[in-house]
Amino acid sequence: MVALLEAIAFLLEVAALAAYAVWGDHVAGIGLAIAAPVVVAIVWGAALSPRARIRLSSVPKVALRLGVLLLAAVALGWAGHRDWAIALGAAVLADTVLLGALGRAVPGAR
Repeated sequence: MVALLEAIAFLLEVAALAAYAVWGDHVAGIGLAIAAPVVVAIVWGAALSPRARIRLSSVPKVALRLGVLLLAAVALGWAGHRDWAIALGAAVLADTVLLGALGRAVPGAR
């Protein structure tokens, strides 16, 4: 079950990058559609990925992860995709709660 939830967490992270691209295109065109997900991916890789160089304890890491993913849902809604935004936000919250209930508050943590 944990492996399935972690796979879903990864897919939600990819969906968040796509949401940032959609938002960037809506706000400023192709330049921001490319730049926004790249910046988020760099921050994610540096501080939130399982092999991040910046080591954060569980609570700040979960809070920052939730913030980045839920902000992607807000950005998607801002771009005019309200239903997809709600679905993304709900999926992020459900996956996070279920992983936490199974003792894996941070996906990929060992």
